[in-house]
Amino acid sequence: QTDDSLKTPLMLAAINGNIQICEVLISYGADVEKTDDLKMTVLHYACQNGYPEIVKMLLESSANVDATNLNFETPLHLAAKNGKTDCMEALIDSGAQVVIKDKSGKNCLDKAIENYKKNACIYLLRDKHWKQLMQNVDFNGNRPMDKMIERMPAVAEIVLDNCIETSNLEKEHIDYSITYYFDFVALTPEPGSKSNKVCGPSIMAKNNRETLLAHPVTICFINSQWKLLPRYMYYLSLLTYVVYLTLLTTMIVKEKDWIYRSPENSTSNITNTSFPDYQDAVFVNPTCEATSMMVISITLIIYSIIQLFKEFIQFIMSPFDYIMDLVNYIEIGLYVTSLIFVTTYFMDEHYRCLQMEHYDNEALRVNAGAVAIMLAFCNMLFYMKRAPFVGLIVLMFIEVLKTVISVLLIFGFIIVGFALSFHFISGDWNDGPDADFFDMKKSIIKVVAMTIGDGSMSKGKKRGRGGKGGSGSSIAEMTDYLYLVFALLLPIVMVNLMIGLAVGEIANVTRTAKLCMLKDQVYLVTNLQSKYPESYLKLHHQSSVTVYPNKRNLWEKFTDWLQAYTYDSLASFSENDDEEQNKRTDNEALVKEQINSINKKMKRMSRQNEEQADIMRKILEILNGVSSESVPSPPTSRRSSVAPLIRLNDSPASPSPVDKMIKSTIFEE
Repeated sequence: QTDDSLKTPLMLAAINGNIQICEVLISYGADVEKTDDLKMTVLHYACQNGYPEIVKMLLESSANVDATNLNFETPLHLAAKNGKTDCMEALIDSGAQVVIKDKSGKNCLDKAIENYKKNACIYLLRDKHWKQLMQNVDFNGNRPMDKMIERMPAVAEIVLDNCIETSNLEKEHIDYSITYYFDFVALTPEPGSKSNKVCGPSIMAKNNRETLLAHPVTICFINSQWKLLPRYMYYLSLLTYVVYLTLLTTMIVKEKDWIYRSPENSTSNITNTSFPDYQDAVFVNPTCEATSMMVISITLIIYSIIQLFKEFIQFIMSPFDYIMDLVNYIEIGLYVTSLIFVTTYFMDEHYRCLQMEHYDNEALRVNAGAVAIMLAFCNMLFYMKRAPFVGLIVLMFIEVLKTVISVLLIFGFIIVGFALSFHFISGDWNDGPDADFFDMKKSIIKVVAMTIGDGSMSKGKKRGRGGKGGSGSSIAEMTDYLYLVFALLLPIVMVNLMIGLAVGEIANVTRTAKLCMLKDQVYLVTNLQSKYPESYLKLHHQSSVTVYPNKRNLWEKFTDWLQAYTYDSLASFSENDDEEQNKRTDNEALVKEQINSINKKMKRMSRQNEEQADIMRKILEILNGVSSESVPSPPTSRRSSVAPLIRLNDSPASPSPVDKMIKSTIFEE
């Protein structure tokens, strides 16, 4: 007999956890391999709902331990999906295959991770096939380690701990070694794999998993990848940029020395000087073959064009990430202004050498050069982010800059409002362009200068706009009131707000300095490696690295000391936070220990209750003179088996030897 969904009575009993009915039905020959409309067997439902007694009963009745439903899910899949570790243990002990995949290519570990079943994940990681489970790649290209990092970092840390292998020698022995395996954090997939080209450290950095980023396996992996091509690419890029910065600085410093000077006026332009006057011009270096400066100009032009082309390629490859990165805007502005500056300089020098009349681009050249040299030295900071201490300072600078920009965007309306007000009421137009509030541009600049400390209002403030009769004094009085309101809002409120926010951001950066530096290091390596061809990644793929801590040379010892010194200094910034974190960790460990102790006691009590119920059932069978094989077990509720004993004990007759045995048995249990 089945219902509308083809479920048998045995399935319904397994769904509701009725052990006695399942035992009776199986004893009467119920089919344990029967499936419903979803191709689910009794074992599927027992594992899904977490009844280990029924699971063991079905396995003893030769139920198929690896039966699959419509989604190709085995009973182990459903047990792991619902976190039923007791059922998982029974299935694995009976020979269940842990590496079977479902319809979407996911194994039992994937199911446990997706449903946040931590205990099930830990149990599977203790299995002898745990590496095969971790190496699985589903049909969407996702790996178990990637999902662990996002959803269960504590379990991911257990996996990383399993990836460390030490030798059997003493730690002080010269040949003592530590082997780090990168099977689950490596960027390069195995041949033929469809795994996404994203490595574990990138996901750790994206999800701010500081514990995982600071794990020895992760650090060793990043260092091993850094020592390959990324290190040389970074140093080559840094060296070329230093050369570029040196050449650009030379151009800026020497630029005025190469501009011709007229005997009458050293600042005269070729546009207002006739050709005979140009013949009398005096050069600091009269040679038209300014070879060295021309070479520098050509070099800077070529370098700027190459860098702009590189920026374009980066935008094509990853437009969203490119737009969100502040450094890209600085580099674009740098190379565009640098190209304008050097190109105009090159053209002017070329025409001068040919003694041809042309339009002098001095204003454009000077403005572009001023912006270029400023951006060049700012961009140098971002090249030095990897260096100890400098990286932390750059991070602080960026965070404070973000805070200042956000505050200015909010208070910008107030700044413009005061600038308009002072421009209208205080500007003495008779002073001409030299007045502080002559136009809107000067008014805004003056208001910003007054905000950061220049409190003078100029003479325009003192006498007001002017007017006929007594209107001038009235306007000057209103100017005083406006200036008082301005002094309260901007120099006091806004500046103190910016200082407070900046201090808060600096404190936050120092607390998370190690995380930020690790994230930057990961992004640097992964961004460089993401541009490599897949053939190169597979060729230089490292599955493990063996380290001999007692065999390091002087350079390795120095770098280790420098790294340790850096991290120790970073840790000193947040010593109090670390102490609080340690206290929280200790409390969590204590709570977990207490919970585990309670779980053990509950399991022991449950086992004792089952044994007691079995003894009482046998006693009742003896009292009734009936064999246990001919009469089925009592109903579902085990409490009903106690009722006959209570009635026996309530009997007024003198206790029989059987009653004494019952009482002694109960008290002993």
